[in-house]
Amino acid sequence: MTRLAAVKIDRDYPRQKFLQLLDSISVEKKERILRFRQYPDALRGLIGELLLHFMLDRFDSVDSADRSVRMNEFGKPFFEFIKDVHFNISHSGDWVVCGISRQPIGVDVEEIGEIPADVTGRYFTSEEVEQIPAGRGAESEKRFYQIWTLKESYIKMEGQGLSIPLDSFSIQISEKNSIGVKIRGEESKSHYFRSYYPDQTHILSACSLQEFKDVGLQFIGINEIM
Repeated sequence: MTRLAAVKIDRDYPRQKFLQLLDSISVEKKERILRFRQYPDALRGLIGELLLHFMLDRFDSVDSADRSVRMNEFGKPFFEFIKDVHFNISHSGDWVVCGISRQPIGVDVEEIGEIPADVTGRYFTSEEVEQIPAGRGAESEKRFYQIWTLKESYIKMEGQGLSIPLDSFSIQISEKNSIGVKIRGEESKSHYFRSYYPDQTHILSACSLQEFKDVGLQFIGINEIM
């Protein structure tokens, strides 16, 4: 089972309600969220935490009430006592997204904008660069951010951070929009990808070792997770 959900944030969400909700999470996570300098970033962090627990409450056969989260040596979070349940959270712009699965999963959401200067040559393989339409129009930006989020989702799923060389794998998007990956030049048969557009200015991509069969993006209202 794999589930993906997204919450659209209200950047003007009342600070008093935000502070009240902070009291519903652990002291450790509260302190981490309060380290954000900008209120929208702190709000996204809090919504991500609440969304994870909302999804976990609705996930099948969770075998532990202790939801303690730890980080591996590369910074990937995992449940310390809940076995065989994997998750990943991402937030950008107006959206907070979470993926939860019985297999390792990585998700990344980005706000689509101009293509950053010199990024493709530094972080994309030549095969990936060739998949981006020439010019700097809307189609080029959409494909750039699709590849970018797919690469991020792969790295986050693997859970090894930037110890994975960015040129060691290459995202492949076919003319029919099927998505795959070449790892050290060989096509992988065990990695699965999906891309979604929660709105016209954001893109979400996910990577897992489990197929995204019949997996859609669930939209959840901010008040539903409180």
